[in-house]
Amino acid sequence: MNAVTPYITVSGDTVVTTEDISIITENHGNCIRGIVSQAEKQGKKYDLTYGKKTRGIIVYHNGDVVLTTVSVDTLVNRIFKQEKYSTQRGS
Repeated sequence: MNAVTPYITVSGDTVVTTEDISIITENHGNCIRGIVSQAEKQGKKYDLTYGKKTRGIIVYHNGDVVLTTVSVDTLVNRIFKQEKYSTQRGS
């Protein structure tokens, strides 16, 4: 049986995978800014804010970084809602 990769909506009609997420954080501190800056230099930064305030940052194990206007709390709630849904559907 094939496993279904869970996805969450992060901006309008844009979705991302929840697999291999390293961290989900707010745009605070020099450490996070450094990670975002490094990802930009490597072409691994995906800015989905369209000029609005960045409220959530998703960092993947492979170095990809997604900037979104969706808050950290909302992103986490969407991930757990998706996992709950996937578990219920698999039963």
